[in-house]
Amino acid sequence: MGINAQTVYIMNGNGKVQHLEEIGVDMEVNELLEKGYKEYSPNAEFEAGVNRVFQKRFDDDFGKRYFITVRTFKPWTHPYTHEEFTSEPEFDIQLYSSDGHKPLNLKFFSGWSIDEVENYVLKIFNLHDLEGKHARMFDWYETWEER
Repeated sequence: MGINAQTVYIMNGNGKVQHLEEIGVDMEVNELLEKGYKEYSPNAEFEAGVNRVFQKRFDDDFGKRYFITVRTFKPWTHPYTHEEFTSEPEFDIQLYSSDGHKPLNLKFFSGWSIDEVENYVLKIFNLHDLEGKHARMFDWYETWEER
């Protein structure tokens, strides 16, 4: 995803170096854009090493549920072998508790695909209180009524 043509290796979450072909890196920028993600410029002050940033807002009939942010990273060169590496993309999500609208940050990395992240976050958002109250555990980022 957003991987430069000269990038040949990738360091996975277990610290193992693999060829891109071995792990099937197939998520391209076009796939994100087709799924409705918009590209933004990385904030140099807070996102050192970030190459590209994409974000998508997820809505329903009640309002804005949450945003998923995708970050790709600039390739880096090993100081001794001089081989070029890049990290896998990271996916950030901020959900809000239904009890006081307190934020909860989630970060997905090392092996997650965009479809897996989207499906998993939807499952989390739709969770209900496990104490049998049948109340939602997570609230909307903003309801349409609040606008």
